[in-house]
Amino acid sequence: MPRNIKDFASNPYYVLLRNLTQHEMVAPNSPVVGTIRGECVYLRTHVQKVCSRMAWHRTGRTVKDQEQPIKHTTTMRKGVECVSEMYGLWQTQVVCPEPVVHGQVPRNEYGNVDLFVPEMLPHGGTHVRDPGARSMCKELDIDCADAVVGFEFRRGATVPVLDGVVIATESRDMLLDALREERRIAIVAARAAAETRAVQRWRRLLIALRVRAEIDSTFASRSSRSTTTFTTPNTTFY
Repeated sequence: MPRNIKDFASNPYYVLLRNLTQHEMVAPNSPVVGTIRGECVYLRTHVQKVCSRMAWHRTGRTVKDQEQPIKHTTTMRKGVECVSEMYGLWQTQVVCPEPVVHGQVPRNEYGNVDLFVPEMLPHGGTHVRDPGARSMCKELDIDCADAVVGFEFRRGATVPVLDGVVIATESRDMLLDALREERRIAIVAARAAAETRAVQRWRRLLIALRVRAEIDSTFASRSSRSTTTFTTPNTTFY
């Protein structure tokens, strides 16, 4: 055990409460293994991560009912002091999403499905990550909801990251077949358009070559008619 307080900050085995970050705390009922200058010393293995409700939710966990925050932290947001309630892992449980019922996908308050981890996929639902899935669902009249897989900072604001849609598993095959057919049609159309452009380029090239040949022929005939030959005993003038 270190004998100097400043050495506890980087010690891999022992820790003081002063060395903990805002998102750390010593687990309840952890034994005190020593003291130094009146401060309790704990084992670093007893340090637990604490998070807000939303942070735990993004890991696929939810705070249990009637749990009280184990810690409060303060942060500054746009010049305003905000207090966050923090909870430990032992106060949470694996999230249990609502199931898909009669083809209807359950949604959050924003009309999306939180899918930060695979375990958050509603029972009876399928995650389709194709970029064209949402528009195809509208055409086929399939109920779907955007899948939120994370968040990112953009222009000073936090915005959700969307990746595909969640639909009822019973509609999966119909949707995938339609998407494959749509891609096949798009490929055929792209090939036809490419062939049309190639024919047009060849046509322009052939026309240009024909015009060039006609111009060369015209100037050649005019030059031959306008040429006069003068002959002297030793020199020929043109």
